[in-house]
Amino acid sequence: MAFEVFQRAPDRFGATSLITAFAKSGNLAASQQVYHFLLSSHDRPDGFVFHALLNAGRLCEQPGKVVRLVVDDIERLRIQLDDIRFCTTLVKACGDTQDPVPARRVLRWLKGDRFMKVKVDDMLGAMLIGMCAKCELTEGDEGERGEVMKLFTDLRAAGFVPGVASWTALISAYATQGCEKTWDIFDQMTLAGLQPDRVTFLALLSACCDPSELKRGEELHSRIKSGMIADDFLGAALISMYSRCGDIEEAMRVFESEIKAKVPANSVDSWNAIIAAGARQGENMKALAIYEEMILLGNVSPDLVTFLAVLPACGKVGALTKGKEIHSLILKKGIPITDFLGAALINMYGQTGALDEAVNLFAEMKRSESGGVSVWTAMISAYGEHKCIKEVLDLFDEIASHSDGR
Repeated sequence: MAFEVFQRAPDRFGATSLITAFAKSGNLAASQQVYHFLLSSHDRPDGFVFHALLNAGRLCEQPGKVVRLVVDDIERLRIQLDDIRFCTTLVKACGDTQDPVPARRVLRWLKGDRFMKVKVDDMLGAMLIGMCAKCELTEGDEGERGEVMKLFTDLRAAGFVPGVASWTALISAYATQGCEKTWDIFDQMTLAGLQPDRVTFLALLSACCDPSELKRGEELHSRIKSGMIADDFLGAALISMYSRCGDIEEAMRVFESEIKAKVPANSVDSWNAIIAAGARQGENMKALAIYEEMILLGNVSPDLVTFLAVLPACGKVGALTKGKEIHSLILKKGIPITDFLGAALINMYGQTGALDEAVNLFAEMKRSESGGVSVWTAMISAYGEHKCIKEVLDLFDEIASHSDGR
């Protein structure tokens, strides 16, 4: 009924409302139909219509279908973008799709006269930097993330004053590559008189990924205010940093003395981080003991990440009974057993001598087509663990036949 009324008298307000309504019911095709009908009526869409269409793509989990359409029509219709909220939405959508084609066009508009009829604020600056990083827009002569640094430099030359959000986005762009420049940028941010927030610390801690970075990680830890550690993500990041840098004792100390008493009791991220840290450093019995403590507390609910962290520890110490209990809990919680979780279970069964259990699970996953390459690799490893050479060769032959389309 509403669409029929809109067809009789199409306008941008009606289009915006209908696009949003259809998207909330998961009907992206209907949202796009409304948009195309508006275009056919010769009424030009505005920022509100485009904003609704981009949100429709996000709500329907198909942002890629919408982003290119919006970017194409902005260019084709030569629409001037003068609303900072829509500009921010468009840039974020380009980054979320990780599609460099529309991202490059948005950057070209930024350098021309169409896109920025508004003053870039800290949030939009951060979104632009994040878009470049997610879409891997680089320039060979600028080194890693060259396009990101060039954008940042050009914005500042045009009068943009970066705040914490923009500096943090720039730090994150380099930190994900493990680049030394991360620390130079952090120094520049500090010299500008800005204090890092929890997101900045999360990015910096992620850059500390081997023993050579331990000192930097310790310095960051000393700068983090005690109140921040009540944030479960930050606590987990600290634990992971110490583990990656080879100091499992400090990771354990941080968990016991700084996190358990401060992080909300039902938060699972810090528990996952310390279990994974123990398993990563070969402290498998300790990892299992921490998992048991979490279960006994009763107010921390294990999730997929927990199981992916603890199952390898079961396999390494031969804890078949515990592994079966975990498998039962996974089924009880209704967590789908696909790809990495299936591989983790098959590996656990293979390492603990329960080859029949591994074979049964593999066969079940084959029937339901719920496993990927990691599951097949795990089953090959399980057969190899038990010296089942014929079965290993049969699986290789089956993989080859699938690849050949036979």
